[in-house]
Amino acid sequence: MSRLNKCLILAFAAVALHAGDKDKAPFKAAPASSYEFKLTVDGLTIGVQPFDNDELVKTAFGKVNPNQYSVLPVLVVMQNDSKKPLRLDGMKVELVLANRDRL
Repeated sequence: MSRLNKCLILAFAAVALHAGDKDKAPFKAAPASSYEFKLTVDGLTIGVQPFDNDELVKTAFGKVNPNQYSVLPVLVVMQNDSKKPLRLDGMKVELVLANRDRL
């Protein structure tokens, strides 16, 4: 199993664990245009929020902190304000590191 698959499994497990916490409101993503890191092309806005500090991690994952396991969760929000539908069935997501390694 690849390292990326392990990271994704851990992230989904953490979200599932947090879903059982009934005392807190569920995590909701903001509109893509509201994030500091965003890009808009032809009516499609992609906003990205890395969960790189404990306060941000707690809002989405509760008591579970993926950063303790060297996992950096990244929220990607897409907002389509164009009149064309957005097809994601052929989308490929990959992480490119600073040294140009791809995961």
